[in-house]
Amino acid sequence: MNHPFQSRIGFEGNLEEISRQVCFDYGLGSFVSSKVADSGYEDLNYCLETAKGKYFVKVFNENRTENECYRLINIINKARLAGVKTPGLLENHSGFLDSFTLQGALIRLLVLEFVQGKTFFDLHCFPNASETKFLARQAALINSINYRPSLIYDEWALENFPAEFEKKKKFLAKKDLALIKAVLEEYESINPKKLPHAFIHADMHVGNILRGKGIWVIDFAVANYSPRIYELAVLAMGGLQKKNIRLALEEYQKHISLSEKELEAFPILTKAASAMYLLLTNYHKKALHSRTKENEYWLDKSRQALLVETNH
Repeated sequence: MNHPFQSRIGFEGNLEEISRQVCFDYGLGSFVSSKVADSGYEDLNYCLETAKGKYFVKVFNENRTENECYRLINIINKARLAGVKTPGLLENHSGFLDSFTLQGALIRLLVLEFVQGKTFFDLHCFPNASETKFLARQAALINSINYRPSLIYDEWALENFPAEFEKKKKFLAKKDLALIKAVLEEYESINPKKLPHAFIHADMHVGNILRGKGIWVIDFAVANYSPRIYELAVLAMGGLQKKNIRLALEEYQKHISLSEKELEAFPILTKAASAMYLLLTNYHKKALHSRTKENEYWLDKSRQALLVETNH
């Protein structure tokens, strides 16, 4: 039986067919097995095992353009060049991007180094204090990259909070609607567009932070040029224990000084990140009928975070 995430790539055949083509194109030896990662909302990601070892394969959503694929390649390469600890790309005979047609479906994909370990989402825990400091330094490295990629629209991104709220508020129950509306009013009062901008990962949370031989930051698919403080707001909301948030801010500022306005906006933006996740997980559950563990996790976590803030 095909994995439900295969609908994202418009391919109804056996994933082994894609894997065998990948093995041939990248010279990875004979196919052994493949296992889809039950996480993420856009692309199809899976672990490929061959006679030569294990690899991570990202098959792009069928709606992504070729330019978006090359955009991600550039971002990953620039991040690694800057010293960010993220898996590297493998090259085939024509470059980093592999593109071919199977059963009438256009398949575009990347193959990356496989990192032995688990995300903090799969580990059911958060980074400890020393790991938190490392992540703050990684965030500073990312935000120091002098790169302004073409804008990619991400429905989860903080800058799209007002627009996404208008589009998706009809899927909210009254209690969730009230929680999110209150945060939106605060968000709009700070005018985030006037805050300092930088290149940001934009999605540093427990699902994209991996503990293996050290800590790794993965999945730059929605990286953008945005208000710099968004990076730390998303990390604080979805990647850190509450007691370690101040530690992350202090460590980050050893490398990048945050403005007074950024520091003032930070707690509001952290709440806004929770509000965005509550909005979007409701939408994915009610409109798109998502029942994944990941969606349920973020739905519950974001709701609880806002309830705690409301009761303070």
